[in-house]
Formats: sequence, C-alpha cells, structure tokens
Amino acid sequence: MQIAGPFSLRVDSEVALDPKKGNWYPVMNDPVFAVEYALQVLGSAKAVAWYSPKQREFMLELRFFET
Repeated sequence: MQIAGPFSLRVDSEVALDPKKGNWYPVMNDPVFAVEYALQVLGSAKAVAWYSPKQREFMLELRFFET
C-alpha cells in the first residue's frame, strides 16, 4: 500500500484455518511488517525497514535493482 510519495507499507503473513480445533476463521501466523522508501537519488533503489514480532527481529536493508 502506497502511504505518501516514495513511502509504502507492506505486511507479509501466513493465513491459516484450523478445522480440527473448530476454528474456521482466518488466523495470521508470523506477520512481518515493512516500510519501504524509494531512493530517487540512487536511481532504482529502496531502503526497507522490516519487523517480525514473533521472532522479535528488526532489520534495515538497502536494495538495488537493475535498470
């Protein structure tokens, strides 16, 4: 989802149904939240910050793409 300008927000997760426990509602397992910033100065590059609450990990990345 584009937030504003070069910022975007992303959520990656597993979605599970467990009919054995009588749970027919979708449940999010191991979500990962990310905020991306498009770096116009470097051409096609992105700075990405993501967080996984289940694993309690946080990471900053700089991604370069071929043009």
